This record gives sequence, C-alpha cells and structure tokens, in this order.
Amino acid sequence: GAVRTHAYTAKQRQQAAMVAVDPSTEAPALSLLVSDFKDWRQQGSAVRAGHEKGVRRSLLFILWISIHIYEAVALGVYGGAWAEPALAAVWLICTLLAGFLYLHLMFSNPGFVEPALLQKLVDDAGVCVQVAGEGAALIVKEVGEDEHERVQQHPDHVLLSDLAEGGASHDKGAIELESPHKSVLALNRCDSSDKAGPSDLHGGISSAADAEAAIPPASEGSAHTSGLNGESESAALEGIEVQESLVETGGGKRRGKRNGKAAKPHFRVEGDAATYFYDFAPDVGMLVPVRAKFCKKHGQVIGKFDHYCYLLGNSVGELNHGLFWRMLCVQVISIWLMKGIIDRHYLHFSAGSPWAAANVPLMILDVLAYVFGIPLSLVLLIHSYLAATSTTTFEFIKMEKLDYLRGFYEFSCPFSQGLCTNLRHFCCPRGLQLWARPPPESEWPETWWRNRYYSCFG
Repeated sequence: GAVRTHAYTAKQRQQAAMVAVDPSTEAPALSLLVSDFKDWRQQGSAVRAGHEKGVRRSLLFILWISIHIYEAVALGVYGGAWAEPALAAVWLICTLLAGFLYLHLMFSNPGFVEPALLQKLVDDAGVCVQVAGEGAALIVKEVGEDEHERVQQHPDHVLLSDLAEGGASHDKGAIELESPHKSVLALNRCDSSDKAGPSDLHGGISSAADAEAAIPPASEGSAHTSGLNGESESAALEGIEVQESLVETGGGKRRGKRNGKAAKPHFRVEGDAATYFYDFAPDVGMLVPVRAKFCKKHGQVIGKFDHYCYLLGNSVGELNHGLFWRMLCVQVISIWLMKGIIDRHYLHFSAGSPWAAANVPLMILDVLAYVFGIPLSLVLLIHSYLAATSTTTFEFIKMEKLDYLRGFYEFSCPFSQGLCTNLRHFCCPRGLQLWARPPPESEWPETWWRNRYYSCFG
C-alpha cells in the first residue's frame, strides 16, 4: 500500500532520462585497497586527506577481517564448527560474501554526477539548460537563510539579500547586482506576478543606489560598512521587516555570517530548470539535480544521495544502494548465525570455578553480536522499506528542508513508480536517472493508502 504506482505520470517516466555508467572504467577494489594501504604507510596517518576525508578504508577492512578471524578461531576452539558443520559452512559462506561486498562497497561509485554526464542527461530529457559554468549561474538566485525561511512562510514579502557594489540588471521584478567575483546577488520580490518590473518595488527602486538609499542609516555607536563586509541590520520597507545579510567574498566563494558563524548559502533555481534542479553547488560550479546532494566528504555531487557511511568510508547513492542492502543482508545473517552457534557451546563448570573464565572469549563474541547485530538489523529493515518505496534516508530526514519535497509528508513516497520498478532500479540500476519534481498530492489518483477520507501514517 505504501508503494504508489501512479505517483509518477507516464509523461514524467519518459522524461526521467537515464545514462548508464560503464563499470569497466572503475579500478578493482583490491588494487585500490593496496594503494590506500601504501599511502597510509607513506603518510603515517590513519585519516585520509583532501576531499576523501575519513578513516582509511584499509584500516576499516583490517578491523573487519580481525573480528571475523577471531570468530572463526573461537568457533574452532570451542567445537562449534565441528559439532554443527552445516551451520558453520553457511556462516563461512555468508561471512566471505559479506567481506567481498564490504570491500567492493568501500570503493564503489555511489553515483558521482559529473558535469558532462549531467549535461547529457539534461539534453536527453529535452531541456535547454547549461548545468555548469556561467550559464548555470544565470538561472540561480542566492537567498540568505532568514530570507529563504521567510519566502516559504510569506511569499508576498519583499526581500533584500546580499547587496554589493557593481552594476545592476533586472529580470522579472528583481534587481541583480554582480560582484567582481561574478556572484549572483538579488533584490527579489517573491510573488507570482511576472509583470512587475524593478520600478514597481518600493515606489520605483530601479538601481543599486536607490536600493541602498532605502536602507535606513545605522544607529549611533554602531559601525556601518558598505560593500561586502559588515554587520546584519534590519529596516522597514513598506511596513514589512527587511533583513540584510551582509556577506564576505573571497576566492570566488561567498559565505554569509549569522550569529558569528559561517552560514550555508541557499540557492534557488528559476525557470524551466527548476523541474529537474533545486540547488547550486558553488564548490564545483554546477546545478544540483533533484534527489542529489553535494557531499563535502567527496567534494562531488551524488545522485539520489542516501547517506555517508563512516564504517564504509564511502557514500551510499543511486548506483550502490542495492549493493549496500545486499551487504547488510549477508552480514546480519553471519552475525546471528555465529551467535546461535556459540551460545550452544559454552563450557560448563561448577559454580565458583576459576575455569569459568574460559568462556570469556565467547562472552566477548556475544557482546559484539548485540552491539553490531541489533543496529544492523534495524538498518536492514529501514533500507528494505526505502527500497520498496523509492525513498532515501536523506529525503526522509531532511524532507522539510528540501525545496522539491515541500507539501509532502514522510510516507508520501512521491517518487515511487510501483514496487517492481522501484526494486528493479534499486537492486540493478542501469545508470544515473534524472528525476523530475513530483506533482502535488492533489493531482494523485486516490488509493486505499491515501484518499479524501483518510490517510495512513499522516
């Protein structure tokens, strides 16, 4: 019931272009593991540098091997492997398969979106959009965090964002000011009218000088600095509170300051491109597609981003989510099989006997089984639901903050294409998919899961 067959229309399925990624271009995981270990010995640091930050994958794999070798030795010493050879063989097969999948998943491609690949996806979808470079910046507006929240709550307010020195231009009720670093700055009126020009704002604001004149001077005792450096101040504009977030520009990057801390800039994609894009990644200079996310750990955009796993040292995305689920499945089977075997082979001694300490290695394995088995079992159940509904952890947790998911709730499943299609793309993805924004729920056909009379889970 949670799986919606008609959440996507037939037209949107045709528009959801797909590009296959050639797996032959990826280096073998074993060679990458050896390379990582050599680099570890040379640098002497267990933490990776650069964009690929995190614990060394070779170190993680060594820890994984050490734990499972300890399990195998304990099963052999305490007789579990000899007393129950069938279960021990199944445990060994599951453990070896989990190790292979774990190593492969560490160095797998989660779905890195390169500009050239994304441009091909857009072209195949029949959209005339430049996804990177100056062409991408022209269709993007940067809005401060406060302004962005106010736009969502009061779409008719006039917002003053990031005024800077430079020439002025306008488009659809907006005054854009270009800084020397080619940052796109805007005085934007967020309404549904496309007829209002710059002269309609505040009785004829049509230039940067008029916009600056609309800001009242700072009070005595406070320093007011024009340009790109200064403190945030508020002013009344037609009875509506306007807050100006002054920013710092350096090295082509713009970072706002909020309460003394660096605030993450928010970008809004406008025009036809908003159907397939919702954000802009200034670090790589490209648009961020719907369901994708810029991952700081990799320094790249990842399609259908799910989460970054510190135990893998890698992200989970569109191309390796199914591999992640298979690894979880065999690993959970291995853990609980091992626990079931060792629980039947404890050594029995009389009460108070010092030989009871001989069971300590098995007790350690029991503790490890609970520490890793219970969380991994829960994660497996969660990702089974995500697979069946074409949902991601990132979207489930950040739903209220994602522009393309506003108006939906956690169990809406707006990207579901039916159980079979969801599982097929989850388990065996043919390539990266360009996802379109889902239609509002008011346009969905009624089902027993959600209709005009009741709604399950929300």
